[in-house]
Amino acid sequence: MKTKKIDTFLNSVVPYIRNPTIQQMDQFTHHTKKISCLDHSMFVSYVSFVLAKRFHGNVPVVIKAGMLHDLYLCDWKNTQVGVFKRLTIHPQMAVDNAADFNLSQREKDIIRKHMWPVTITKFPRRKDEIIVTVADKICSIAEVSGLYWHLKSCKALRRIKLQEA
Repeated sequence: MKTKKIDTFLNSVVPYIRNPTIQQMDQFTHHTKKISCLDHSMFVSYVSFVLAKRFHGNVPVVIKAGMLHDLYLCDWKNTQVGVFKRLTIHPQMAVDNAADFNLSQREKDIIRKHMWPVTITKFPRRKDEIIVTVADKICSIAEVSGLYWHLKSCKALRRIKLQEA
């Protein structure tokens, strides 16, 4: 990551990483055993930031929505909720859990729509909704494929998380 780019991102994301509610996300695995929900959310937030800079999106909005998009705070292994149901209900759980973050309607919409195409009726139409949805898919693929561990940006994000915790 280029120093100026990462510094800009860090200035926006550090308050979220330090937040006790968001820190809870580190307890839950996401996509693979070694990647926490917090790791994934930081990655989505960073990729959203890069895409928003490139495509003239609303940078603060996508950073915030990226950090909060999976704030469901649930260990799915300890529930009776099936895999498909998890995919469809967790965006609203994230919005509900993010109540203390003063989400705008646009940020709520981004979070609710990030699981498209699984949530067929919640189609991302605005640029920022598309940016976070695409970032989430890119990051998910990188995590599941193992590419995550080879990306310099992910290594830097994990170091930042450890420093700020």
